[in-house]
Amino acid sequence: MSVAPRLASVAERLLGAPPPVRLRAWDGSEAGPPGPPVVVVRHRRALRRLLHRPGELGLARAWVAGEITVGVARHAVVVPVTAIVGVTPERDQLELGLRPAPSEALPDLSGRLGLAFVLRDLCRRRAGVEVRTRAGSITGTIDRVARDHLDLAEHEPGQPRRDRVVRRIRLVPFDAILRVRA
Repeated sequence: MSVAPRLASVAERLLGAPPPVRLRAWDGSEAGPPGPPVVVVRHRRALRRLLHRPGELGLARAWVAGEITVGVARHAVVVPVTAIVGVTPERDQLELGLRPAPSEALPDLSGRLGLAFVLRDLCRRRAGVEVRTRAGSITGTIDRVARDHLDLAEHEPGQPRRDRVVRRIRLVPFDAILRVRA
C-alpha cells in the first residue's frame, strides 16, 4: 500500500471521520476527496515532527521546515505582521482570542519563530525571492539576515545567484517589507 492511503487511514482513526482534505504524500500517492484543499506531506520527517509534538506545534514545525504544505501554490508568501493593516475575525475566533493562553505555551519558541527566522530559512535555501516594499518590488536572493534587516543580492528573477548577474547588494529594513514571495 502506498503512503497517502495509509496516512488517510491513520487520520481517520484519530479524527473519527475521514479527513476533509486530500492528502498527497512524498511518494506521489494521493488519498481523500477529489479537488482542493490538498495537504502535501513532502517528507517523512513531517510525520516524526507530528508524532513527537502532536497538535499545532508539530504541524507548525513541519510547515516552517517546508515538509508540509497546503494546496498546489508554486510560491510561498511571507507577510510581516507590521504590514497587515487589519484583520476581520469571525465571532468564534474573537472568543478564542480572549481566552487565556494555555500554561504549556512555549514563549521561548514563539519568540524565535518571527520574520527573521523565516527569512533565514529562505537565505539558507538560496531561494530566489521577490521582496515587495513600500517603494516597489525587488528580485534577487537573500544573502544575509540580521536582527532588523536583510541583504538582498539583486538579480533577474529565475536566475541563480552568481556574482556576474548580481547588479548590487541592497539592505532592506524589516519595517519596509510588505511581503516576500519565494
